[in-house]
Amino acid sequence: MRGVFLDLGTVSNGDLDMASLQRVLPDLNLHEQTGPTDVAARIAGRDVVLLNKCRITRELLAANPQLRLIALAATGVDNVDVNAARALGIAVANLYDYCTPSVAQHVFAVVLALTHRLRDYDALARRGDWGRTAQPPAFPYPSRELAGRVLGIRGTVLPSTLRDVALLAEKSLAADTQAIRVAGESRIPSAPGSILRVQLEPGEPPAHPEAIRAVLAADLIAIGPGSLFTSVVPNLLVPDLASAIRSSRALRVFVCNVATQPGETDGYDCLRHLAALEDHSGPGLIDVVLANDRMEGPLPEGVAWVCAEEDAPGMVPVQRADLADAGRPWRHDAEKLAQALITLLEEKTGPLEPPPNGRNGRLAPSN
Repeated sequence: MRGVFLDLGTVSNGDLDMASLQRVLPDLNLHEQTGPTDVAARIAGRDVVLLNKCRITRELLAANPQLRLIALAATGVDNVDVNAARALGIAVANLYDYCTPSVAQHVFAVVLALTHRLRDYDALARRGDWGRTAQPPAFPYPSRELAGRVLGIRGTVLPSTLRDVALLAEKSLAADTQAIRVAGESRIPSAPGSILRVQLEPGEPPAHPEAIRAVLAADLIAIGPGSLFTSVVPNLLVPDLASAIRSSRALRVFVCNVATQPGETDGYDCLRHLAALEDHSGPGLIDVVLANDRMEGPLPEGVAWVCAEEDAPGMVPVQRADLADAGRPWRHDAEKLAQALITLLEEKTGPLEPPPNGRNGRLAPSN
C-alpha cells in the first residue's frame, strides 16, 4: 500500500522514530507541512493518509476512491468529512487517548504558575522593579502553599466495558419457589419479587483498559453509593475489573446506601448489602464499609433506613458517620460523604490537609 503523512511537522520535531510505520507502509511519503492547495496532489493515488491538522473534504474523498484509511495523529476528527468517508467505505481512525499524560502535566504546570504568581513576578522583573520596593512587603504577590492541600480535580467517567451487554436478574416471588428472569436495568426494580442474583449477558465481558489503569493508579476506590443490583454490582461482574480492584493497593471502601430501594433492597441492612456484593464478586474486595448513622427525617413510602449493626466476627470493619442529606435524608450529602472518604484515606496515609480550626475532623469511633 502507498501512504502519505501530510503534516508530520505538527507532531514531531524530528524526534519520532518512523521506522515501524515505514515497515508497514514502505511506500510512505513524509511531508513536514502541506498547504490547502497541495493536499489534492499529495493524496492522489495513495491508499493511506496520515494527518493532524490538514483538512480532508468531501470533494477530496470523492476524487480519491482508492483511499482505504485516513488516520489522524490526534483525538479530534473535525477536519475530516467523516460522513462522506463512511458513505465511500473509507475508514477513519484517531488517537482517543492522545496526550493524556501531557495534558495532566500541563495542568499541574499551570497550577504551580498561578499559585506562585509567576506571571506577576515575571512582569515585575521585566519592569526593573525587582528589589526596588522601598516599603515591605518585598514580595508583593503572595503565593499559596500547596503542601497538605487537596486539589479540587474533577475526574473522568470511564465505562467498565466497551462491550454491548444486557443486565439480567433472577427474582423470586414470595408465593412461588420458582424464579423469574427479568432483563433491563429499569425493569428489574419494577418487577415483582426479591432479587436473587444479577448477571451480564453475554457474561464475562472484557474490561475497558482505561478503567483498569485508573483502578490500579488510584489511592482510594469508592464502590457505591447507588442502586446495589443495577448500578454497583454490574461493574463487578466484569472479571478483569474486579480482579484489578482486588489487586489494587488503594484503600477500597464500600459506601453503603443510606436507605433501601424498593424492588431491589427491601428489608436490607448494611450487612446484607455487603453480603450481596460479596456473593457476586467474591470476598476480599473491600477494606472498610462506610455507613450512615444519622437516621432522622421523613422517608418516602416503601423506603426504610439501612442500619449498620454491631460488627460481626470476621466481618469487614464498618465506619459510621453522619452522611445523610438534611433535605433528602434517604440520600447521601455529597460534602459529608467526600469528607468522610478523605478522613478514611487520611487514617491510612496521614493528613492530606491541615484540620480546620484545630479540629481533627475524624469519623466518630464505631460503637
